[in-house]
Amino acid sequence: MTRKAAIIWFIAIIFALAGGTLLLAGNRNISRYSYLPMPGQGQLTGHGYYSLSYNEMHEQPEWVAYKIIPSRIDDQAERTDRFRADESIETGTATDTDYTRSGYDRGHMAPAADMSFSKTAMDESFYYSNISPQLPGFNRGIWKKLEDEIREGAPRYDSLLVVTGPVFSEGVIKIGSNGVTIPSGFYKITLMFSGNKIDHAAWLFPHLEGLKETEGYIVSIDSIESATGIDFFHDLPQRMENRIERNPVREVRQGGLVGARKENR
Repeated sequence: MTRKAAIIWFIAIIFALAGGTLLLAGNRNISRYSYLPMPGQGQLTGHGYYSLSYNEMHEQPEWVAYKIIPSRIDDQAERTDRFRADESIETGTATDTDYTRSGYDRGHMAPAADMSFSKTAMDESFYYSNISPQLPGFNRGIWKKLEDEIREGAPRYDSLLVVTGPVFSEGVIKIGSNGVTIPSGFYKITLMFSGNKIDHAAWLFPHLEGLKETEGYIVSIDSIESATGIDFFHDLPQRMENRIERNPVREVRQGGLVGARKENR
């Protein structure tokens, strides 16, 4: 990692800590570790309630990390639907015109529904730095289904950390004057915290319409690392990181998620 990248990564962690993205309520030892993925080629940025790495080549995030606190799921700030450029990204982001008549939805990585506890959080979720192009049937289908399942399962835990983003492949298709890449897939990883224990679950989807059940796309975090080239929870002790990343979730119950074997922190 270059000195500049290290400084930017540190600043992103400070932003995240200030906004609560990494400090998960009810877990005394959580602040011992950084739960941000290792920075890659993207620009790291921290907003009030989520952090991200923005990939200029693809004009979208390579990952977005945010938390869910069950006690504030039911708070309902009005959805704005006001998408806008993120001025914190030095190279600029995608804009409205990139998506106009493209045939693709503007798919949230940190969902607006998970940000409904605060007007600020809701507004920030509509930055284009939090958006990837998604086929309508994917965005409104299995992607929304998984988001709903995670929210429904959240009250079983003290708090959740979610890391999510697109997968890029060779022979990419681009839309708009800024050249927004159409991802070949999408992933979502959750760490679920209860007391001093961690559950985990991870999904990897092809970017296709008509996908039905989320259970068929459960994978190990290692599999997502192989598909994306991103090093996720690198700051955890090696033994814990290996156990979490190598083992896929064991069970997903109807009405919400249940993680794999708990790891003591």
